[in-house]
Amino acid sequence: IIAISDSKQAMQSMYLDFIIDLSHSKGFNVILTIVYQYTKMAHFLASIKDITSEETTNLVIREVFRHHGLPRTSSVIIVDHNLCLNF
Repeated sequence: IIAISDSKQAMQSMYLDFIIDLSHSKGFNVILTIVYQYTKMAHFLASIKDITSEETTNLVIREVFRHHGLPRTSSVIIVDHNLCLNF
């Protein structure tokens, strides 16, 4: 086990995935799951199936980065295991 000395370092790499085609609940039919690679901390955000990449980015900033802050260095975000975004 390797200790991560800085909690911000632990937030550098995250996975995003969508759970789709759920029955509607309060206007939502998708759950956006966000899992930090090292800590396995997860966020589950209600969304809609037709969400755009810009809306997804805004949702992550509003609901995740506001709790943990923006990473100090570049981050790697892996979406649906097919797309890798670098910030």
